[in-house]
Amino acid sequence: MTRLIITWGLIIGLANLLWLYLSYYLGLHTSGVVLFQIVPIVWLVITTAGMIAALRSIRRAQPDLTYSRGLLAGLLISLITAAIAVLMQVGYYTLIHPKWPEYMVEQTRRHFADLGKSQAEIDQAVETARSTFTLPVYAAQSAISALVVGALITAIAMVFLRARRTTAP
Repeated sequence: MTRLIITWGLIIGLANLLWLYLSYYLGLHTSGVVLFQIVPIVWLVITTAGMIAALRSIRRAQPDLTYSRGLLAGLLISLITAAIAVLMQVGYYTLIHPKWPEYMVEQTRRHFADLGKSQAEIDQAVETARSTFTLPVYAAQSAISALVVGALITAIAMVFLRARRTTAP
């Protein structure tokens, strides 16, 4: 089971890394905030599909898989994907799009200016953007998201995988 956990953690993590970089090269990160919102939605689909495939694979290898052991396997897979998520943010911020923080600060400035906000409100939003769109913040958010989403998907998927196993002939 350990080999499957490591394999699936790497598969899901690398698929998410590929999606992040591909979405950048497709222009989704520099076509405005609205298009960029597609990126996390696709990430969620990739992670969900990967976790379900991983848990099904583990269950096939261990037909007597209990809910708690399945949950532990999913958490370990999530831990691997979280580590890769941090590394992919480092690569993104340093190699792929080092100007991302400045871009998002400018997008924030434009957005609040277009809304007709006062200069004080714009300045406050820009300061918030400067502290939000940083590597440490994004690395932490990526790791926490991978862990939480992975745990939730695993908890839900294992209910169905266990119920399916007990009702199947």
